[in-house]
Amino acid sequence: MAVKAAAGGTIKISTKVEETVLDSFGLKEQPFASSPNPRYLYVSDHHKAVLGKTIYGITGRQGLLSITGGFGEGKTTIARHLLAMFMDEPEGYTIRYLVNPKFSTDVQLLRAICAEFGVEMKRSKQEQLAALLEYLTEQYTQNKNVILLLDEAQLLIGAQFELIKQMLNFETSTEKLIQVVLFATHDIWLKLAHKKQVLSRIYVKSMLDSFGEKELRDMIAFRTSVAGSKRDLLTDGAYDELYRYSQGSPRTALKACYNALPIAYFSKSDEITIEHIMEAERELREEEARKIKEEEVRKDG
Repeated sequence: MAVKAAAGGTIKISTKVEETVLDSFGLKEQPFASSPNPRYLYVSDHHKAVLGKTIYGITGRQGLLSITGGFGEGKTTIARHLLAMFMDEPEGYTIRYLVNPKFSTDVQLLRAICAEFGVEMKRSKQEQLAALLEYLTEQYTQNKNVILLLDEAQLLIGAQFELIKQMLNFETSTEKLIQVVLFATHDIWLKLAHKKQVLSRIYVKSMLDSFGEKELRDMIAFRTSVAGSKRDLLTDGAYDELYRYSQGSPRTALKACYNALPIAYFSKSDEITIEHIMEAERELREEEARKIKEEEVRKDG
């Protein structure tokens, strides 16, 4: 690809820039991508505890479980890890993952859940609930544990929480027919404060925390290793600055590293230094400020 330079000449730019950048650092793939690839899930001791508690609650058929945390602290990655794990055991489990439950009514949410499990659509809410119960009962007779992973659960509103409660009423004398795992930001507790009957049914609660300095460093090293690197790509100073900037948020740290990688490459460096991290931070702050300004203009307009 060639583009015209300001002085009238041309600058050749490869369309394989990312491949070139990654190759220069000994990487076979992008270690700082935003997609929640389970291969790149760094399981800290805290993550192990959260996964263990959640699996314990699911296999014990306790009904309602929750995993809460701040933005970018790994909720979706944990959800996809659970999805992959239980999908590997189709004889004993039927699991579905509802990514964004932003619906206007409880009936829309119910139909979306039924669609995930392949339950036939019905005209009324009661008929739809009956169809879901029939499906869950059939799964139970086949010795299958049905699991619903509900991401962004803080978006649920009003009667939708009551729907979750109704689903949890589908049970035998000893076990729940469906296990629902809520993945949400801490905002969900403000809503559940007014839904005491739903709140009291959460049998296993887990909360994700930001990483400590060592955990953040180990996560970056783990991901670059999975991507093919045989060495540490960041200097000690870069790690220190990365933790200061991200405050232990995995998503924030990964975004800074993603942007720092080409900065380091084009400055002809074979490692990411504190200067490269700070330059990436500056660019990200400017981009965020631009987005905020555009949103303010849009609202005023």
